[in-house]
This record gives sequence, C-alpha cells and structure tokens, in this order.
Amino acid sequence: TARVDGVVCSVNSSEAGPRGEIAFELRRDWSPSAADAFAERAAKGFYDGLFFFRVLPGFVAQIGFNPSWRGPKWGPVGADATGQGSNARGTAAFAGKSRTQIFVNLGDNRRLDRDGRPFAVVHNVELLDGLFTRYKEGSGQIKAYHDGADAFAAKFPRASWLERCRVVAAAEPGRRRLRGR
Repeated sequence: TARVDGVVCSVNSSEAGPRGEIAFELRRDWSPSAADAFAERAAKGFYDGLFFFRVLPGFVAQIGFNPSWRGPKWGPVGADATGQGSNARGTAAFAGKSRTQIFVNLGDNRRLDRDGRPFAVVHNVELLDGLFTRYKEGSGQIKAYHDGADAFAAKFPRASWLERCRVVAAAEPGRRRLRGR
C-alpha cells in the first residue's frame, strides 16, 4: 500500500451552510493503524456523501455512520497509539471502538485521550465551525440514517456532508499542498 500524506474532503451544505475543503494530515507517528484505516476507508469512498450527524459547538463534528455501505467490512482499528498527539482543536480521531466513525475536535478535548488518540491534524477546521448545530443529540439522526440518505436529508435539511474525499499520495507528481481552502 502506498503511503499517503493525507485525505482532502469537500464539505457541502444544502442551505447557507459552509462549503469548501478540509484536509486530514495523517499522523502515523501518533496512531499508525488509525491513520492507515482512515486513508483506506476514504480511498474506497466510504465517507463520500455522508452527513455530519453529530455537531456540538466547541466539542466535536462526527461523521462515519453509513448503513447503506456495501463494500468491505472492516475489522477494528488497531490500538497502537503512541501516546503522542492529543485531542486538541483541529485533530481527528476514531470515535471510541468504532471501525468507521470519526470526529473532528472543534475544541480542546484532551479529556478524550483516554478513549483514543487522534490520527490526523485537520486543516481548515474553521470551516466546520460553521456547521449547523441546532439538531440536538437524540433527535432521530441515527434512525433517519437507517432509513437512507434521502430520509436523513428530509428530516435534517440544514445538515452538512462530505461530498467527496480523495487520498493525496506522497509521490503524486505536482500534487497540491495539503491544505483545505
């Protein structure tokens, strides 16, 4: 498997929400298996079209719940965190023992380090500060996701999503610098 520098994702919104790119600078020195797991899932298109189903201002923006996925079934993400890196603002980590759900830290969440260390630095995290935040936890996001993307979009019309993620390889000639716009 080719080493990558990171993953660049387009963020989209149906209404007046944020649009642009965020870039995940993979940090294998923090958690090699988590960095590789995220890159593999992104390369296979797992995160494309997924909504941010949990957005808590100053805390996290969470994504990665995809009940319609028909691709590979992934095993658990390895627990090889080096103890370096911390869940500070602008980092990304897998949510607990999830195999696919990740969260981007929108605030200083070092208290979450005991549950998992980050695998990436997120460039242009300011874009995520503009995500719609008035959908409260427990207001049916998971059930709506089970009913399909259209049902989710109908119930949560102001939610934002990752339009497309692409892996940026270290050896890619003329590649753009790893920065979200």
